[in-house]
Amino acid sequence: MSGKNRKKKYMPGPKINPVILNKKIDKLHIDNENQRKLQNIRYTALKTYFGNLTNFTSHDIKNAVHNMDSVISTIDTDSVTPADIKAIKTCLAAIRKSLDDFNKLSPDDRKVEFSIQELTEVLEILNVSAFAKEKISYKFKYNPNEEKTVNQPLHSIVQTLNNLIINSIKAVENNADKQILMEFNIINDEVVINVCDNGMGILPENREKVFDIYFTTTGGSGIGLAHASFNLEQIKGTIKLNESNEKFNTIFEVKFPLKVS
Repeated sequence: MSGKNRKKKYMPGPKINPVILNKKIDKLHIDNENQRKLQNIRYTALKTYFGNLTNFTSHDIKNAVHNMDSVISTIDTDSVTPADIKAIKTCLAAIRKSLDDFNKLSPDDRKVEFSIQELTEVLEILNVSAFAKEKISYKFKYNPNEEKTVNQPLHSIVQTLNNLIINSIKAVENNADKQILMEFNIINDEVVINVCDNGMGILPENREKVFDIYFTTTGGSGIGLAHASFNLEQIKGTIKLNESNEKFNTIFEVKFPLKVS
């Protein structure tokens, strides 16, 4: 018989152990389930991130509108000053910046060199009308002889501190004597800022909750302090609630490095 017509002999394949096969199938199911769980975790994290980013951007814009409303409500067409116009322009710039950050779907991490004096000037421009309207005695305290250049995202830091100032304005609104103090220091290449007010204070049972999103003690949105904490995390900074003293019922301490390494 020729080689062409010779039938190939059937060779059976290796025997399959059903126990091993079942183990492999089980492992495949587990791998698929773990992959599904991982996808769900990623989706939830992304959904939370976008949700927080939307809330933070909305809150920043509301704060800027709040600042601008304080300016507009204290002037009329016959008494507009260059300082009023500068304040309104600063508020509009903050709104544009917040919208730009949201359009990029990420916080702006560009560093901008500025001095503590420049930082206090921006904060005063944003809030001086509200201070005047509410008859608040305020002070920005720092030593210009010790000032160093800060290399950090100015907009994020202004957002953070402005959130604290607006909370303080709400906290002192029922006081006869309304006081807000901001102390700025440079300690070991770190900026240390204390934001103090003599408002209603924070109850002991609420101290651990103040940085939780949507929790509020002033009747606000409950976003400001969570946003402040988020902003500071991006630049390796921290925020904490310090103990009160004989003059101020609420003291928040903000820290961040002069420069991010």
